[in-house]
Amino acid sequence: MTEPTTLASWTRALRKQLDALGLDGHALCLEAGLDPQLMDDPNARYPLSATTRLWALAVQASGDPAIGLRVSRFVSPTTFHALGYALVASGSLREVFERIVRYHPVVSDALTLQLSRCEDRYRFTLDVPQGHPVPAFEAIDAFASIYVRTCRNRLGRDYAPLAVYLRRPEPADPAPWHKAFRSPV
Repeated sequence: MTEPTTLASWTRALRKQLDALGLDGHALCLEAGLDPQLMDDPNARYPLSATTRLWALAVQASGDPAIGLRVSRFVSPTTFHALGYALVASGSLREVFERIVRYHPVVSDALTLQLSRCEDRYRFTLDVPQGHPVPAFEAIDAFASIYVRTCRNRLGRDYAPLAVYLRRPEPADPAPWHKAFRSPV
């Protein structure tokens, strides 16, 4: 089995978050085994093991187990290249999520995404393919936060999902997750 990978440009958002906290994002990337120069290469990918190390270093250096929730502030349409522009051009929120599901493997093959309709609502899931290593919980937090931010950009700042289910150990202080999602977690 080949190790899952992620677009190097996606990691730039975490590096910017680290820098905004007054930490040395460049040095932490190097410590994790990531070449920061690759973040500017649209074709570059990082192995999941190295990005998982970076997330662990980010939590350790920041002292913030909820750091993934804050990374979405540093994501722009260019973070995910053409996919970002396709999402902006989508005619509806459903179309946004259909495109996210379809093109997510370009961003990362560490997760499988699915959008399904359940009565009068939609369910959006992120799953780890069987036999694959689990990405950092903070990375999954970051993706969930990005998707909620996407909904708020389309539907208004008051949007809140009906519920968010995370597959991570319950944090000592769940308040940051409740504040970010404004829903049961």
